[in-house]
Amino acid sequence: MFFNKYKPVCTNRKILFPIRFSVLTKSKAWRISRENGFENYKSKLFSKERLESKFYLFEKLVLPNLKQLFESCDKVDMQVLLITSSLFPPLYAQRLQHLVKDISFITVVAIDENTRLKDPINDFVRAHTRSQKNHCAFATIRMDDDDLLSSSYIRSITKFVTSEFAGNVISFSKGYETYYNFESKKTEHNIRVSWPRIALGLAHINFFDAEEQKFRDNILSIYGVGDHSKIDQHRPLIVDNTRGMFLRMSYVEQDTQGTGIHERIRRKDCSLVNIEEVTENFPIVTNILA
Repeated sequence: MFFNKYKPVCTNRKILFPIRFSVLTKSKAWRISRENGFENYKSKLFSKERLESKFYLFEKLVLPNLKQLFESCDKVDMQVLLITSSLFPPLYAQRLQHLVKDISFITVVAIDENTRLKDPINDFVRAHTRSQKNHCAFATIRMDDDDLLSSSYIRSITKFVTSEFAGNVISFSKGYETYYNFESKKTEHNIRVSWPRIALGLAHINFFDAEEQKFRDNILSIYGVGDHSKIDQHRPLIVDNTRGMFLRMSYVEQDTQGTGIHERIRRKDCSLVNIEEVTENFPIVTNILA
């Protein structure tokens, strides 16, 4: 058990977001890769329709949201690692670089199809912790290229970014999911959900001891802990269900084709809400509404 095992010490604090942006790997972790041969998988992943949808949401929602999160940081350093593919179509690779070129807290790295996702993430963690002269407490947080987090997320997670929480995983389980129609530029379904082990916003806390030159938990990032649906089997899990902390976007061009939200509505394990409730909590969404 990691919780409260260590006394708090004076540290630097960091919040690190590794974000996948159409990463092409030979992993079978995602449906689009399981159901297709590698070349078909590559074709679908880099199709114009899919990438245009991704870029639209990334530019209109995700980047403004990341800037909002960064501006809310107080006495904690936030950094984003944007992971993409070395085989990314050149036109889109240039477009992505152009979008982030003036954003100081975003680093882009392109990996080949044989690279394990956790390798560039672990390198990123080491670069932002081992180089510190002081101890460093840090969180690595799961977030995809079409996800949004509440403006209060940084304030909420920062209270856990201390030495005594090293080894714990934090889940903010209450939030929203919206199905977006790109043709009409309207949302067709909006739901309020509670998922205690949802990947979005899931944070792993760790601590780098500058004197001993080692990490307190041998797992360096949230991606190393394992399947998010079984996360509590691998590390102590702290669940905060007090407020809506995330917005998950669903649409036809994503990996799951947006089937999940329809299943949740059919099973009635969510609450239907209107778009006004969503935009009240996530005003940025108005950027994509006709």
